[in-house]
Amino acid sequence: MRTISPAVLIFVACAVCTVAFHERAAFAQERAATPDLKRARELDQQGSRAFKDGRYKDAITFFGEAFRYGAPPVELWNIAKCDLKLDEPEQAEESYRQFLAQPDLTAQDRADATEQLGELRGRPSTLAIDSD
Repeated sequence: MRTISPAVLIFVACAVCTVAFHERAAFAQERAATPDLKRARELDQQGSRAFKDGRYKDAITFFGEAFRYGAPPVELWNIAKCDLKLDEPEQAEESYRQFLAQPDLTAQDRADATEQLGELRGRPSTLAIDSD
């Protein structure tokens, strides 16, 4: 049996995370040319159901698509909450950043997201590698 060095495992893990991050970031940048608020509401409802059922990856997809179809920036906040449930703090941080980059946030929304981002950055992180 051939073993793989820890350096190779770390490289592969970083590459996979980078690809997943760029795929997910696309919905925040590619808003539909013509908003479809009915479709956005449907997707938001599906995302809420998925979140309640603990299907956080599905919820991320639904919330991201809802945002793309013209739903308000709160969808990005919802995605950050899913990221946290999945214990993916780096992606949660990016979701909060995308939320904060939206021009039409209320002062309270901006303050809440800034606070959440600060708490997230203060969290200790761990890296576990299993090389069986």
